[in-house]
Amino acid sequence: FSDSVGLMQINPRGLAHLGISKSALLDPVRNIYWGMRILTLTLTDEKHNPDQDIPTALAAYNCGWTSLEAGRCYSFGGYAYADKVLNEWVPPIELELQRYVCDPPDALGKWHLLESVLAWLESWGYKAPC
Repeated sequence: FSDSVGLMQINPRGLAHLGISKSALLDPVRNIYWGMRILTLTLTDEKHNPDQDIPTALAAYNCGWTSLEAGRCYSFGGYAYADKVLNEWVPPIELELQRYVCDPPDALGKWHLLESVLAWLESWGYKAPC
């Protein structure tokens, strides 16, 4: 059982102090935006992830630094989650992202948020093919 919502499976309790509601996280673009911000924090955390290791960042995103370091992630969480994301989800998400970047819908009302996601990806070396 999880309170997490949306594509990025964000627990709204973690963002309540920022005024981000569960209903806001049901919007796919906002959900991805906030998920990327959280993932950036786990990726750039110099105390816990000084080498900016992507599997470690994904594992921490999934179950938190405290649980990860104590070995208290469920058998399908932590590093198992990171492996699943990298092996099964990254390729189709990359294709979908390319579709939006190369041929955006006419009325993409939240383009500024998608641009933020793209800027984040580019900061880690991703280049759109078009």
